Amino acid sequence: MNIEPKTKTKIPAPAYRKRTLSRLIAIQIFYQFEFHEEKIELEEIKNTIIDNYVLESEENISSYRKKIDQNLLNSLLAGIALGMKDIDSEIESCLKDKWELQNLPDVMLYVLRLGAFELRYMHDVPVKVVLGEYVDIAASFFENKKVTFVNATLESIAKKHRADELQQAKTAKNV
Repeated sequence: MNIEPKTKTKIPAPAYRKRTLSRLIAIQIFYQFEFHEEKIELEEIKNTIIDNYVLESEENISSYRKKIDQNLLNSLLAGIALGMKDIDSEIESCLKDKWELQNLPDVMLYVLRLGAFELRYMHDVPVKVVLGEYVDIAASFFENKKVTFVNATLESIAKKHRADELQQAKTAKNV
């Protein structure tokens, strides 16, 4: 069972950049891991998805090994697998009173987890890239209100860990 982004316009798989596709596949892997109630090893799910992924229902099943950034994917998987409690606490600290992690859609939760992980630990990736990537991924699954929620939550996390860089990105955008 693959989760497929909802898109108004069909985007062929090769149009995705390697790192974007790696992030999208990481979300898919964790989604499948939870779907199977963690009874299948993460590595097995990763290999199955990489070798048999389909972004669009009309697309033929093919391997994405040469279309992804394997190092980024491995970093994301290892980071979330080892530090999910810390990442979840970070996300929870940014949620408004009425929101709780267990009430978030699974896909949204993994978008937030992976984005939060990159913001906290992967300082080699510019903050505006991290925000842009995960907001775009969220937009392929959700309507505007939920995309705004993802953006606001990730920006809150960025303010805690990369405030100067976030401010520079906002200043550069306004110039």
